[in-house]
Amino acid sequence: MIEQYRPKSPKFPYSLHDAHIRKIKVKKQEVTFYFSYIFCYQEKQETLHKANITFLDADTFFCNIQIFHQKKSDKTWRGKEYSLKKFAKKYPDADLEIITECYNGYDTIWEGYFYRKNKTYHFRIYLWNQGKIRYNIGKVKKGVL
Repeated sequence: MIEQYRPKSPKFPYSLHDAHIRKIKVKKQEVTFYFSYIFCYQEKQETLHKANITFLDADTFFCNIQIFHQKKSDKTWRGKEYSLKKFAKKYPDADLEIITECYNGYDTIWEGYFYRKNKTYHFRIYLWNQGKIRYNIGKVKKGVL
């Protein structure tokens, strides 16, 4: 595994778009996400890598996930909010596909789809951290997704 930290520069080569979170671990001031793969774009080439990402110095009290579903009759949104620790315990086999990732100062927001029992829900993860974001990047993953 290669350890790399996310710079504040927009020229970071790794993307989480379409990546699937397979496991979440919350410790005192760290939140780690385990991915089946993430994308790397370098030298006009796309590669897939097994990876995990750890938010160091996270305030886990302010790190949560919101799960939304739409009520069909009046088109309003409903949902639930969980701390990341409670969500990881309640849904240890969660499949969360990231569509949008946003990094702004101390706030990180990831949005996408939560697949559960043949249903699809929208999710939003809020992460508050003042430390570094550490990427542990594995070898290139070969084959078709």
